[in-house]
Amino acid sequence: MIWLAWQGLSLTIHGEIHEIKFLAKNIHQRLPKSYREWRLLPDFSRDVSLGHWLAWISWFAFPLMIPQGIGSLASASLTGVFLAPLNLIAHCLIAGMVILILRSIATIMGPISRLIGILGHNESPRLWGSLLIGMATWSAIWLLIGPISNTLFL
Repeated sequence: MIWLAWQGLSLTIHGEIHEIKFLAKNIHQRLPKSYREWRLLPDFSRDVSLGHWLAWISWFAFPLMIPQGIGSLASASLTGVFLAPLNLIAHCLIAGMVILILRSIATIMGPISRLIGILGHNESPRLWGSLLIGMATWSAIWLLIGPISNTLFL
């Protein structure tokens, strides 16, 4: 929750998350030149950001998806130890495909999507950051007080 609050604070103040920007820049530099010329850094950085938010949202929706999907496979058998990294890669590829599908759906709308994207370009990250700070605070308080209050009322 501390990391989520930090990212929310970074979004609220700067309008970007520095870790994601750094990661996207380093990955983009290591890609083939033809791909870098086709997919410029701002677009690639936006895709990495969308993937990052998809990971957070999926973690909120299904908090045990990675531990059960990968951790349980790794601890099940010796074969599972070798299959778990492949399962993690599959999770990442599927998340990337979801982002591509969502971007494709937005592209179908053409100029309307671009207009909506331009209108909220500066304000949306700051609003999302403010919401994240609230979510992180609420989750941290619940993690501290929830178990205590559950034991008091048993």
